[in-house]
Amino acid sequence: MHERSAASGTPDGSNVVALEAGFLVGLHWPHGSRYLVVRHQDGGIVASLDWPAGIAVKVREQSGHLLFHDAHGRLLDLQTDRSLTHAMSFLG
Repeated sequence: MHERSAASGTPDGSNVVALEAGFLVGLHWPHGSRYLVVRHQDGGIVASLDWPAGIAVKVREQSGHLLFHDAHGRLLDLQTDRSLTHAMSFLG
């Protein structure tokens, strides 16, 4: 995933999505969003993902994967058992 960026201070907004093995927590600033994948068992952060400002991210769970995508053609596949990622963009 990404190293910690300039996301600091109090976020302008947030959202939480329930996942099978935890939660996806979105923190939103004017300059971008940070999404955290959090485990149910201990509240540990499994992954941290930065996304461009003003672009809604959708998440879809598949067996062993979380797929993050948006309306601009970005797709990120997070393999949850190994924390591996594959990213691609579709231009159109």
